[in-house]
Amino acid sequence: MKNLLKNTLVGITLAAMTTGAIAATKSDELAEKIGTELIQEYMSQASSGKEPTEAEFAQNFMKKMRSHLGEFKEAVTGDCVEIYGKEKNSACQCVTDKLDFEANFAVIEKQISGATAESMEKEINALTKNEEDAYQACGLDIKISRAADEKAAKAAAAKAADDKGAKKK
Repeated sequence: MKNLLKNTLVGITLAAMTTGAIAATKSDELAEKIGTELIQEYMSQASSGKEPTEAEFAQNFMKKMRSHLGEFKEAVTGDCVEIYGKEKNSACQCVTDKLDFEANFAVIEKQISGATAESMEKEINALTKNEEDAYQACGLDIKISRAADEKAAKAAAAKAADDKGAKKK
């Protein structure tokens, strides 16, 4: 069960990282919701003594992610609008339409299954290029999104450290 929790957290993190250079708050929440659903399913299965393999977990996690693709696209667009403003809604929708979610999901699935970033360098570079091309084609400066993403990551790390400190007390 410990591996299951670890894999779920890895999946959620990777999902957030690969949904684009968007400070992914809504996307993160959706990935977390999907991970929680899977944990609940697996906990009920674990009581019967059946724990999934890493490969089974990766496949099931990604199957759930794919089944929520419409929600994921809405979340990515919403996250983009929060960064760029409501007046950029159509540009944000344009970016979402141009992002290759299936390629993102394939990379996440491989990483959850244990593939290293080095072994997937071509796929990761292709995703980065797809993302950069999408932002450029839609008239958005990707640097703004990446800066917001960095800021969100730092805030999340600080919150995690605060939460950890509060638990020790």
